[in-house]
Amino acid sequence: MAVIEQEVTVRTPDGVPEGFLYRDESGRKHPGVLYLTDIIGIREANRGMARRLAEAGYTVLVPNIFYRTSKLPVFDFKPSFGDERTTKRLGELSTPLTPDAQERDVAAYIDFLSTSDAVESGSVGVVGFCYSGAMAVRTAAVRPDRIAATALFHAGRLYADQPASPHRELPRIKARMWNDEDPRLFMPRAFGWGYDVNVAQVLRRLRVRR
Repeated sequence: MAVIEQEVTVRTPDGVPEGFLYRDESGRKHPGVLYLTDIIGIREANRGMARRLAEAGYTVLVPNIFYRTSKLPVFDFKPSFGDERTTKRLGELSTPLTPDAQERDVAAYIDFLSTSDAVESGSVGVVGFCYSGAMAVRTAAVRPDRIAATALFHAGRLYADQPASPHRELPRIKARMWNDEDPRLFMPRAFGWGYDVNVAQVLRRLRVRR
């Protein structure tokens, strides 16, 4: 289907992040998906992934999850992991995103999708990559009545001996979940796909589609 990219803003309790909504050009409604980026933030690569996901029959919201620190782009230089400048910037981006802050944000993102005229009524899917995997887990916990499926790709820090560890949210979650990495949680490598997996296929396996 033909997809349009729409610049949007989402009102949260802590601010108004900008982002992108990928929707059917014809105006038809489709299941909603919240797409949470890795720690490098929104860039052409994940905008392209979100567009391809929308073309498979979804309405996809990609918010700037690091809005407390920066508007887009969140890096004004090419990041290089291990580099001192990059390490400092990663800390600036991640430090404000406490577990409580994440829960407030994701609730607002799901509310935005739920009220969009491009999203059909019913359940929503969530996709998290690397850093945002834990955030995706919290989304399913915060809105258990709305989230049907959560897909995690190369998600880290899902299990830790800490009070705020994401795995402690499992009792609150009703969604079907898929994770390609961590052997201690969920369904590791259940379908044998890697980081370049077709996200739409995962969401359909998790039954976010009608």
